Amino acid sequence: MLDDEADKILTINRNKFKESKEKREILNHTGNVIQNFFETENGVSFYRRLSENDKAIIAAEYKLQNWKEPKNHYFSDWMELLIQTDKGAKKLNSIIKNDNILYYDKDNFPATDLSELQSFLDEKKINITDIGIARNHGGSTHLLLSELLKSFNFNSTYLQYTPLKVVKISKQKQEPISHEMVIKYCKQTLLENGRSFGFLKRHSIPCLTGYSLLVLGKDGFLPKLTSENESDRINPAFELDITSPRILFPLARIGGKITVGDLDILAKRVYKNRVDKHTSKEQIKQKYQEFIAFLDSLMKNEEDWIKLRGSEFNPAPADNHLPSG
Repeated sequence: MLDDEADKILTINRNKFKESKEKREILNHTGNVIQNFFETENGVSFYRRLSENDKAIIAAEYKLQNWKEPKNHYFSDWMELLIQTDKGAKKLNSIIKNDNILYYDKDNFPATDLSELQSFLDEKKINITDIGIARNHGGSTHLLLSELLKSFNFNSTYLQYTPLKVVKISKQKQEPISHEMVIKYCKQTLLENGRSFGFLKRHSIPCLTGYSLLVLGKDGFLPKLTSENESDRINPAFELDITSPRILFPLARIGGKITVGDLDILAKRVYKNRVDKHTSKEQIKQKYQEFIAFLDSLMKNEEDWIKLRGSEFNPAPADNHLPSG
């Protein structure tokens, strides 16, 4: 960082990195420095002086970064990491012993006081007594928990999307979000607010049954067509679902209309990050046409939807609102 010109790698407020080749190089260099340090005797000595939980934190970071453990294999098990629950601090490897996990946004409920959450469950007549975990916005627990639960085939289903965010995580296979939640999401993002979500103007959502051909390989990225090594970041909707595969929500509010933009470009970009390598671009395009028709059927009774949709399900070739990148 000291050898580079700041404007090449930082945003105007200099608190965030730009998405750039320089950013990737700095992060890769930093990662190499860390890994090389823990291969040395000083690294071993430093690690062994840490608390057991701090040891697990470093091992967990290696897991998240997909780094190889030091050659002496002296790291602790990353699943020994402690996580705060409604029943106190628990190791990650004990979480998977629960049949049901409640995952909720701590902005809605205090992490240590679940009386409001219990009132919500009682009102909805939901009986889940195993364990409750509040999302930690400030750390990597969210990502680690996701890694762990996916590896043990846990599934998520939203109990409520707004105003309270509550998810049930279990081995039961259920739809991650209900049709009513999809309708509410469409209303909030496409009708009421008309919000755009950064450059792409689209979020990812949990994959509904029947649309697995659209699942993204890397949840948070959509590759550019003009570069093999560059992508746009996709922010997640229904972000407390940390186990379901994700698809790019195709519609956006642009120029006063609800539009898919250029479906060919959307299909090509999703194709570059598809999880199923046997899926063709044409299959992705056709499946998106099905999904858009499904959304249209859900919203058919909304007067504003009818007014704003126009010809967006059969866009003109020049109506290119999805950045080709």
